[in-house]
Amino acid sequence: MSGSSLAKRYARGVIKSVASEEEYTTIKDELEQFDLLLSKNRDFYSGLVTPLLARDQKRELLEVIRGKGGFSDKTMNFLMTLLEENRFSWLREILDMMDALWLENRGIEKLRVTSAVPLDEDLASRLRARLEKAFEGPVQLEMDTNPDLIAGIRIQRGSVAYDLSIAGNLRKLYQRIVGGEPGSGSSLPESQGSQQEY
Repeated sequence: MSGSSLAKRYARGVIKSVASEEEYTTIKDELEQFDLLLSKNRDFYSGLVTPLLARDQKRELLEVIRGKGGFSDKTMNFLMTLLEENRFSWLREILDMMDALWLENRGIEKLRVTSAVPLDEDLASRLRARLEKAFEGPVQLEMDTNPDLIAGIRIQRGSVAYDLSIAGNLRKLYQRIVGGEPGSGSSLPESQGSQQEY
């Protein structure tokens, strides 16, 4: 099994043990704190991954760290699992996977919305409602801005982008008129990844 597959298995294991959004947020935050603590104190990290220390000594070291961070039982149980199976070096990769897997497990679609200017709360709420209707399920929006869009929005769903911006429409018009993408001398922005009309 590859490192990424194994890291995903551990991330899924954490998620399956969680009963609510609040508990997930708590555990994820505590694991992030633990990862930050290790990155700031290399002696702790080295002590947890070195084969020179016995597991009992490593458990004692974890308890010292628990005292510093005040971590919950579920967080400590997961850290103990990593200790027992010698997987601390994969903690960062596990953390990087957790949010996407949490949303997937709850059937929530994650979309990146880029607009020319920031969307106010009312507009963002109406956009979310329209997207939930379009995708037939709950969505989580990750908002970003890019003035190059001129106006409108671009919605990224995985590797597919739905371009509803003026810049995107100008690019499509350019392609219909002359074929291909605008050259380097053009003032139109270059295509970024897979583009589909929504």
